[in-house]
Amino acid sequence: MHCTLAKIDESSLEQIKNLEKKTGKVVLAYACQQANAANLSADQVSELQGLEKKLGMTLVALDA
Repeated sequence: MHCTLAKIDESSLEQIKNLEKKTGKVVLAYACQQANAANLSADQVSELQGLEKKLGMTLVALDA
């Protein structure tokens, strides 16, 4: 499963803002899609992890 922040319309945004006001909490909207994690070699995993460390973020390799 691969999730990203959802693109939402003004009506949905207004409803989310109302929920945030009501709950006093920040609400994030995600859209998820089925995805298959790539099968990486040990060298590829090492390279990916090195780039994660360098960039300070998590990277996920998926099959196209």
